Amino acid sequence: MNRVIIDKETHIQIKGDVILADGIKIPLRAVDLLIISSRAESSLQDLAKIAKKDVAILIVTSKPKEFLLLQKRYQKGGDLKASQYYALDRKVEIAKEILAKKIEYSYLALRRLGLDFEMGVFQKELKNVEDMETLLGIEGNMAKRYFELYFSLFPKVWAKGARSKNPPKDPINALLSYCYTIYYYEIAAWLGYYGFEPMIGYLHTPFRSHMALASDILELFRSDIDTLVARLVLDKEIVLRDFTNKGGIYLTTNGRKKLWTHLKSFMEEKEGRLKRSIAALRAIVAKRS
Repeated sequence: MNRVIIDKETHIQIKGDVILADGIKIPLRAVDLLIISSRAESSLQDLAKIAKKDVAILIVTSKPKEFLLLQKRYQKGGDLKASQYYALDRKVEIAKEILAKKIEYSYLALRRLGLDFEMGVFQKELKNVEDMETLLGIEGNMAKRYFELYFSLFPKVWAKGARSKNPPKDPINALLSYCYTIYYYEIAAWLGYYGFEPMIGYLHTPFRSHMALASDILELFRSDIDTLVARLVLDKEIVLRDFTNKGGIYLTTNGRKKLWTHLKSFMEEKEGRLKRSIAALRAIVAKRS
């Protein structure tokens, strides 16, 4: 997937099959996902032209809660969408597979960061789960222990010791929320491209505009994002002056600019694994009991 990021005050126009921004010409055929700042200006007509070319448009702000994805609904995947509905009968089974992978990846991520995460107890509990309530309880307990260890990596000025969002209360949570949200929309764009219905999930439940299936797959990459954030902070690629306190802790414009380079590289690096994860999901939902 080819991604173009425009996170600054500029005017975006479409002339023929070319995106124009600050004198730079970008052929539409070379773009799959256009990430643009809400500070950029463009006409609705030009945004529609971009979307009609099967380019997903993600409009970003400083606050992940305010992101907006514009994507043409693909007229394909009818059989796949039907399979997703049928697979809801195996919701617990599929959710268990997702959570089992999340536990494994969380363990590996913390080990790479020099932390000892005892995953055996959660794997044992998960083995005999037969209902969603119990499964979600295991996920909650695992996440609590995971973040206790993860946040211990950072001084108190960076992390208060617990996950917080809407708004994030410290710089680490601000980074996590921003990166999670970007990658959630990256996944949603891929799901739409392959013909999935992103609203139909198994570990997560759709609510309003929440794309539950994108959240399901995101669980397989959260620990990778956590590792990215830890490296950026511990290696001082991102520093405290890259954040501002405006009703919550958020990245500044300069902070986002520094983050984009690393985040784009991350998405490119994980693209193969993401495509394999989506292919595996297709096989799972297509299987009839």
